Amino acid sequence: MSESPKDSFKNILFTVKKYNNGKFELLYISSEIRNIIDEGEKFYREAFFEEILPTLPRPFFQYLFKILGNGDKVICPLVWKKQLFQFVQLEGYVISQENYSYLINVLISPLPPNKNIKVSWLLDKSKNGVYVGKGELKNPENISEWEKYFIAKFDFIDKNKFSEFMHLDSAEILTVFPDHLYLTKQVLNKEVYLIQLEYGSSADFKGYQKPSVIGRIANNNRVIYYEYDVDSDLFKVSGGFEDILGYPVHFFDDFSGKDWINLIHPEDRHYFNHGFEHYNKLVYRMLHSSGHYIYVKDENKKFEEQPNQKNLVFGIITDITALKEIEKDLLEHKTVLDELTGVVPGMVYLLKAYADGRRNFIFVSEGSYNLLGLEASTIMENYLTLKGLIHPDDIENVTTADKDAFTKDQKFESNFRIITPSGETKWIYGASNRLNKYQNESIWAGFFVDVTYTKQKEIESFFNLNKYKTLFNENPLPIFQYDREGVIQDVNKRFIEKIDVMDPSLLLGKNLFDIVGNHPIKVAYEDSIKKGYGFYEGPYVSNFNKKLFHVRVNAKSVDENGLFQAILEDISEEQYVSNILSELTERTSRYSGQKFFNELTSFLAGKLSMSYCFIAKVNEKDHSAEILSIYAQGKKQKNYSYNLKNTPCEKCLDSNSPFIIHNRAFEKFPEDKTLFDLGISTYLGIPITDIEKNRLGILVLMDEKPHPYSTGLSGLLTVLSDRVGAELSRLNFENRLIASEQLFRSIAENFPKGIIAVLDKDFNYIYTDGKGYRTLGIDPKNLIGTSHMSMYENENIHEIEGYFKKVLNGEAVVFEVGVDKQYYLKNGVPLVNDKGIIDRILLVSQNITEIKISESEREQLIRDLKSQNEELQRFAYIISHNLRAPIVNISSLLDLYNSSNPSDIENYEIIENLKISTDILHSTLEDLIEVVSIKKNKLPKIEEVSFKMLVRNIEKSLSKQIKESGTILRNNFTAAPNINYIYSHLENFLINLTTNAIKYRHAERDPIIEIKTYRKNNFTVIEFRDNGIGIDLERYKDRLFGLYQRFHSHVEGKGLGLYLVREQIRAHDGNLKIESKVGEGTTIYIYLKNLKSPSSE
Repeated sequence: MSESPKDSFKNILFTVKKYNNGKFELLYISSEIRNIIDEGEKFYREAFFEEILPTLPRPFFQYLFKILGNGDKVICPLVWKKQLFQFVQLEGYVISQENYSYLINVLISPLPPNKNIKVSWLLDKSKNGVYVGKGELKNPENISEWEKYFIAKFDFIDKNKFSEFMHLDSAEILTVFPDHLYLTKQVLNKEVYLIQLEYGSSADFKGYQKPSVIGRIANNNRVIYYEYDVDSDLFKVSGGFEDILGYPVHFFDDFSGKDWINLIHPEDRHYFNHGFEHYNKLVYRMLHSSGHYIYVKDENKKFEEQPNQKNLVFGIITDITALKEIEKDLLEHKTVLDELTGVVPGMVYLLKAYADGRRNFIFVSEGSYNLLGLEASTIMENYLTLKGLIHPDDIENVTTADKDAFTKDQKFESNFRIITPSGETKWIYGASNRLNKYQNESIWAGFFVDVTYTKQKEIESFFNLNKYKTLFNENPLPIFQYDREGVIQDVNKRFIEKIDVMDPSLLLGKNLFDIVGNHPIKVAYEDSIKKGYGFYEGPYVSNFNKKLFHVRVNAKSVDENGLFQAILEDISEEQYVSNILSELTERTSRYSGQKFFNELTSFLAGKLSMSYCFIAKVNEKDHSAEILSIYAQGKKQKNYSYNLKNTPCEKCLDSNSPFIIHNRAFEKFPEDKTLFDLGISTYLGIPITDIEKNRLGILVLMDEKPHPYSTGLSGLLTVLSDRVGAELSRLNFENRLIASEQLFRSIAENFPKGIIAVLDKDFNYIYTDGKGYRTLGIDPKNLIGTSHMSMYENENIHEIEGYFKKVLNGEAVVFEVGVDKQYYLKNGVPLVNDKGIIDRILLVSQNITEIKISESEREQLIRDLKSQNEELQRFAYIISHNLRAPIVNISSLLDLYNSSNPSDIENYEIIENLKISTDILHSTLEDLIEVVSIKKNKLPKIEEVSFKMLVRNIEKSLSKQIKESGTILRNNFTAAPNINYIYSHLENFLINLTTNAIKYRHAERDPIIEIKTYRKNNFTVIEFRDNGIGIDLERYKDRLFGLYQRFHSHVEGKGLGLYLVREQIRAHDGNLKIESKVGEGTTIYIYLKNLKSPSSE
């Protein structure tokens, strides 16, 4: 691409509203959307989202509403700038609104590309479009051009196979370079394909069906991939170059052909320069970063030069040093087999391997008899005699190792058991390598030795060795070990990675005390040596990469030989600050006043490794500060006052925010003599204010050494400032409270509708008064010395004690409580004595009974009015709708009536139609009168009704219908045999439901009706179940209880029954629920309250 748009974008957030009519509207979208659109695109339309997200179902907004409503997420490609695509994740949530609408909040997050994808395309057949996802290759205009471009680029690929790959509508894979590079296809939907060039081996793609759209992790650490641009003479290198050659990533930046030649052994350069003219595979030596040469195999493919395309060579390099060493030994020593048989206490062999699994032993040493109990000639005659000795439990592992070695051209190695012809079981270790000397034959040299004794010892030491590897080498936490002198003995991989040290030798043998200097972390290491255990938590700047870490260090002795181990846990700055606050809260929660200040300054000075920490009260009038508590050099010092002028404290107070100087503070404030004399380098200060932001004082930490604290420490200082400010405000308040004790007593005696009390730590009255006692007829003087808790019910005592304990711990509480059908709002405040100890509770109680009753009545009234208003609207609509039709019909017929000639024969037909219309109008008015009577009659006769007797009467009333329909009635009233209710209503409920069940019975079975009653919460439930034709609730649920609503046309009816039943039930605060399945039957649940008759109230 000659010109490419911006190649990345950030998260996109947008909000869509779904209205109750099913329509959607985009309300908001973040400005990041402009990075993925072209000028003039209408991104506010649903069609825009359907175009940039082509694989998602449509309509798009309805799909979002469905998946996000279920809490699901989706990953899919996003097309942007009409050229690019990137995989993104869609997630979010749906919020229900009061007006039956919904808000859909959606976050689109771009996903990182997979490292093993070389280049990827998205092909959209519906638009004939091609979009590039990753890579720098050309972006063709259409799919046909892309196919031509790809075939031209990889001209060695079989064109028929490529055509089949493209035109099959299924997930496919096409080999580009065996075991190295593959072309994969995934069908995202019927129009969109994902095509990717992926690094990997045949094992990575075995059983390839539906690859993840995010890609696959291939193990390519032992292979180097390169692209050589012949025209620009530049290499691009990827893969395992660091594992094979030892060079870091940046080493191959801007790497030229000359640079590559310089890495090749001088004796091999001529061979390299001319060898590829005849072969596409070469073996030569390359320089390792450590200074020695290794053997590599270089396989490459040259892309034929095409018009307007780069002239590229694609190559793959593998390490074959080990195989070359074997070949060298065999060539240099002609009698190598004889020498091996004389040295190795076992069996040495050469064999030829075949692709079908057969093995032909060419040479077997005489040691085979002592090892296996088989003569060498026997094994050479038939290799199966050896295979037959292998233990049945091990045969599969040995066969797999042998097969993998052959197919992957790798070393064979296996531990297994054999059973000799004499019945003895032995452990055997076998190893072999293919001899590269024989390029056209698969010749392998190897040996078998008896490792029975070693295997037994190996099993014994396995757990110890595995434990060490797990806890040390493979531990995700940085760990290092040191001796009594502090000399570093060992470090694990994570430790050297953390401090960016490539070579562990830079650490081993060094003294850790020289490295950490006088940093407080040194104490943890010293304690581990002296006491056996040391701990540190806080900031630390690495001596190697100069990075600031927040670490938790646990150092301890690990054996009796003077070896010690330190485990470093990397914690976030937020966690570090949170831990400080938690520990501070635990240390200071039981203190207040001066003790709180002393504990706070002592803790902060030690925790943050500061030489000085103090809290001072500010006097705005004379511009001075009076220190309330100070710790210096680890000791409590005398308090004093100082002038704020020309000090960092003055600037801190003016800033009204945390003020931090990391280094050489004394130079920045040269007129502050104290700062200069003490040589203060680090200064941390925060103003102390009350809740109204009035300045009360300042909290300061200082040290002679520079500290690596980041600005994130501001949050800690702010929290501490608030806590100290609250304590200063409380002390000021308490002093004012003591000074106004007389005023308090006067207020208490005249407190309207309430009570003021002072309680001791055991919740006994010290003082109490208030007009609330006058209402209760209690003399407050008689309560002095008695327990305040005696006035509460047992179930409330534990909860109220909890509130009072909070007050004694320094919290103010507010709670409501009921006593003898009266409601009180209580406010509890801690009172502190002159020693700074909380020893009393100020309790203010106000009678809020009338307020609570009024609130309850108002809420019930609002609910009733809302319900009646909704019913009135529905009723008015029904009246206007159902009366309009007959009235309009009557009016039209009267217009047709021939009044000038009453004997007109057509007048007779008009009069007959008028009778029909008036009958309909009369019937409708009768129905509406019945509905009105239900709504109006809310105080009919209430009596105790027996369900058993009620149903028996209904069976008599409907005996004819029941008998003719063959209906079976089953009853169970044991759980709730009776109810206080209106008999006529209950009778109406069950008659309506029974006749409906008979009317809408299933044609293929006799109707069965089951009625049972039970109690649930505060309701008596009537469960009415039938096996009729059922109701389609998904279709009719919104009209189920409407007036004149009918759902089956094959049976006569008005559609009035369920409406009347529900209205009668709701008239007395009941409810009705329905469950139904078409073709199976219906279950109706009637929830009724036991009514009280007016005479019983």
